[in-house]
Amino acid sequence: MTHYNKLTPEKRASERIELAGYNVDFIDIHLSSSVIITDISKEGLRMTRVPKKLAYKETPTKITISGNFLSGSQNLTIIPCWRKRNALYWDVGFYIHSVPEFWKRFFSIIKIRSR
Repeated sequence: MTHYNKLTPEKRASERIELAGYNVDFIDIHLSSSVIITDISKEGLRMTRVPKKLAYKETPTKITISGNFLSGSQNLTIIPCWRKRNALYWDVGFYIHSVPEFWKRFFSIIKIRSR
C-alpha cells in the first residue's frame, strides 16, 4: 500500500462540505454502478456506492467531475485513503493528488454557498 493509501481512521483537519448534483466519470476504469460524491474538503472528497475494485485500488485513479459551479468538466487524480463497508458498496475517502487550482477555487465557492 502506498503512503497515500494507509488504512487509518479518518482524521480530517480541514472542513468537510456536503455536495450534491455533481457527476463523476472514471477515466481509467469501467464501473457498472453510479458513484456519488457526498462531500468535499480542500484536499479530498468522499464518495458512496463505490464498488470494491475501486475502494481497494492502490494506484492513482483519474476522474472527471462536472456540475453547477464548475466550468465544464475538470480532471482530478485521486487515491483512496480510507474505506468503510456500507451494504453492497463502500464509502471511500479519496485524497486528491497534487490539488489543482480549480479545486481550491471550487472549494471556496462551495464553502461560501453552504453558509
